[in-house]
Amino acid sequence: MGWDYSIKLCLTPSLKSAERALDNIKQLLKPPRNSRSGYNWPNFAPVLGEQLEWMKNFLWTFCDLTRKAEAKGDQSPHWISASLATAQMAMKGKWCARNLHLWSKAYIPDQEDLPLDCFGDWKTSKIDNEDLAAELHLHLQGISKYIKAND
Repeated sequence: MGWDYSIKLCLTPSLKSAERALDNIKQLLKPPRNSRSGYNWPNFAPVLGEQLEWMKNFLWTFCDLTRKAEAKGDQSPHWISASLATAQMAMKGKWCARNLHLWSKAYIPDQEDLPLDCFGDWKTSKIDNEDLAAELHLHLQGISKYIKAND
């Protein structure tokens, strides 16, 4: 995700849009079965699943604090306090709270905009690539009968 400095990302989202995004994240994390009982397991990368769980907890905390404040007549948004509380609950720091802001503000207007799993390519071996493996075999066969690691 690139840095977007537009005014939309600087404003606190409305309660209705946050609730709508929260419902969508719940559907992503626990998609219903066709038989209407239970749910299917989502096929996410572990990092993305964890980020979506944090976003769900953050949006739920934000909606809860905002509803309670509106009941008391307070109109101030609780975006920052909700993100700090969620980051603390996840045993993370301010960096996590800031990422919760970025991920959630990007997700609320566009439910297709999910956080990126920056560790996705690091977990796979390059030797699993069939073309590279074939090249390596051909190279090693062309050297000699006895090879060493430097080859």
